[in-house]
Amino acid sequence: MREFEETSRAQPREIVVTTGLEFLKPGEILYSTPQNNYKSELLPVRKQFQIILEPEVAEHRDSLWNSLQTLVWLDEGLETKILSETGQIQLSGLGELHLEVSLSRLKEFFPNTFNVSSIKVARFELWKKMARQGEFQHTAFDQKISSGLVHASLVSSNSFAREVRFETKITETLKEAITSAFYEVVVKGTKGEEILGLDLIVHRYDPPDISIDVSSLVKVAVIKGLKDIIPGNTELVGPISHLEILISDSSLGDVLGSLSKRSAKIQEVNPIGDGKSLVRASASTENLLGFAGVLRNMTQGRGVLSLDSLFDPEHYYVIT
Repeated sequence: MREFEETSRAQPREIVVTTGLEFLKPGEILYSTPQNNYKSELLPVRKQFQIILEPEVAEHRDSLWNSLQTLVWLDEGLETKILSETGQIQLSGLGELHLEVSLSRLKEFFPNTFNVSSIKVARFELWKKMARQGEFQHTAFDQKISSGLVHASLVSSNSFAREVRFETKITETLKEAITSAFYEVVVKGTKGEEILGLDLIVHRYDPPDISIDVSSLVKVAVIKGLKDIIPGNTELVGPISHLEILISDSSLGDVLGSLSKRSAKIQEVNPIGDGKSLVRASASTENLLGFAGVLRNMTQGRGVLSLDSLFDPEHYYVIT
């Protein structure tokens, strides 16, 4: 056994051993004072591939959830959440194979049987590169009480980021009401998908003539205003995959036909000799679900597939 010594403090990036911090994930920073949210030094990774899990016996639901939390703690590439609409458990990962391997690992922690949905790829709404101005107001009690008037603009962030910015001085309570309203809308969007690339800029606030707390009315006003403006100003997007396939020339026609059915764009087909060709193409990641198995059957297991899925402001697929 190696020697160790107890300590009441640690330097940044120093390795320590402790107990009772199982809820922390790799990359998160410890603070000397209690924190509700622990900041991570690791860059966030979008987990684009998703499945739904349900235990066969309802009494095993908590055990399944706890087992998934253990799995997520061990694998930074996984993420779990309970869907608010259905109460189902969603597991997200980095790829088809990643989720398949993760399900096998889950059986180490959860010995009971569970049902799994087919894999799907996440979709998002992306704000088009434009600006829209709006005035948000809501009244209550037969229009006797007004929220006041919020003058704001919706603009593109030119990235996947989202932010609320204030160009006027208002109370922290009103800032919180406007900010929470914005994120409440963008988390579900108008098509049921999360909205990316949208900033809300608050230019001015004209308060009502009465001196009461109207923050709840302001929140309702912003939510209603955003839901009126956003429809028609977003496009449905998802990750795009670039692939290279090494196949025999005898399978080339079948493979190209399969890619065409999946709306893939063929960049080039290069004969490399010895009766083989290298195909380079790109397609919507969701259109390529299951393609690896199809390729294996077409080529009798002799095709070689290299696939890279990307989703960032420069690489995405517009779903029509």
